[in-house]
Amino acid sequence: MTPEQLEILRRPFPPELILKRHDGLRYVEGIHYCDRLTEAFNGDWSFEILSMDEVESKGPRGSVVVEVSACVTLQAEGVERTQFGCQALNTGMTRGEARKAAVTDALKKAASTLGVGMDLYSKVEPQKDQKPVGPVRGPRSTDLRSEIFRIARSKNIEMSALGNIAQRALGVRTSPKIKDLSDTDARIVLDVLEGKDETKPPAKKEPTVSSFLAWCEELGFSEPMVRSTFSNPLEQFRKEDFLRAARTMKDLAEQMAKDAIDDLGDGPGNTKGT
Repeated sequence: MTPEQLEILRRPFPPELILKRHDGLRYVEGIHYCDRLTEAFNGDWSFEILSMDEVESKGPRGSVVVEVSACVTLQAEGVERTQFGCQALNTGMTRGEARKAAVTDALKKAASTLGVGMDLYSKVEPQKDQKPVGPVRGPRSTDLRSEIFRIARSKNIEMSALGNIAQRALGVRTSPKIKDLSDTDARIVLDVLEGKDETKPPAKKEPTVSSFLAWCEELGFSEPMVRSTFSNPLEQFRKEDFLRAARTMKDLAEQMAKDAIDDLGDGPGNTKGT
């Protein structure tokens, strides 16, 4: 794991996410552990339930206590952590709910071996207005990207399909990396995943000098060659200017390709015209 990933995993949870049990122990809900793993590994993590058991034991006054235990393996970028979790089948709780809680407990313990939630074991409780100490990644796109991965995971969307969704939503030529999205682009992708823009076509980014030059580079033109093709500076181009310039560069690329084919046809050993 990279130092940046370790920093994300070990970063203390915000005070507003920390809850307290009846015995005074502090904890954070499992979904926030999943979000932290998603942020650190860009969604490239998974877990496997190895076993699930139920054990009955005698409780106070001769009552029967049923405890559900689960063994879970967490996998992320070649790293594996296996832990056990348990949950007593309390009054009013179904077996399905107890099983889910046992799996969550095991997953949280596995994540804690990577550093997630270790601050919860500190004897010093963070204050609501306490500022984080040390390097902390700000909200920027971090929380937005985590939300993108969380929604994709809840809808069983594969990472490759998620990239295609982002590509269509942003109107770009290639599939973007979710971790590199700006705040604006991340919100656009979130709107698509949440179905907020079903009544309108996917938003397209306005052309810029950098995007136009990148597109021209894919055609085989360097920046100096592109700039020398036009009399006005690219920085002064408006949207319609970029569209006309794109057609010009495309026509030029097609002509150059045609000339290259003709040159090959006139090369040594060619019998054209004989």
